[in-house]
This record gives sequence, structure tokens and C-alpha cells, in this order.
Amino acid sequence: MIAPQVVIEARHGQEAILATAEQLKPLIGGVKNAIICEPEIFDVFVQEELKYYKIEKVVRLKMLDYPGDTHVDILRLSRMKKEILILSNLLSHQKRTPF
Repeated sequence: MIAPQVVIEARHGQEAILATAEQLKPLIGGVKNAIICEPEIFDVFVQEELKYYKIEKVVRLKMLDYPGDTHVDILRLSRMKKEILILSNLLSHQKRTPF
């Protein structure tokens, strides 16, 4: 597991998501390439492929409106002058967000 450099508490709802986005913007900036993984695929990527990338930033979104220690890790990686953003999970609650 990768230790996050920053942990941000996050909730669902339009205002909360926009506030979280404002917190993320200075941390991860803009990246053209992004991948959203299922947790199992993210774990395999971290174990098998991460060694080929330079870790630029690791941010954890601690999801307050989920039970337990539910979180989404965001990795900003670079390789050969190209950057990629990888999210560790797409939570089902996000599919019901009304915007």
C-alpha cells in the first residue's frame, strides 16, 4: 500500500464535491490522462506496474458518508514526460450523484 501525502475528508453532494475539487486542484493540477480502477485492478497495478512510474503525488479522499474506512486514493504518476492520474475506486454512490 502507498502512504498518502495528503488526506482530504470528502462527502457527496454538489457543494461538497466542488469544495473537494477546489482542494485537489492545487495538489494534483491538471492531467490529461486518467484511469479509474476497481479496487482489485488498482491493487494489481500498484503491486506489478507502479515500479515503472515516478510517483508525483498521492492523495487520499476519506469518504465520510460511507461506513468504515472507505477511501479513494489518487495517484499522480509520470513516465517518459507523460503524466497520468489513477483513481483507486469508483464508488457506487457516485453514480447516484444528481449532477
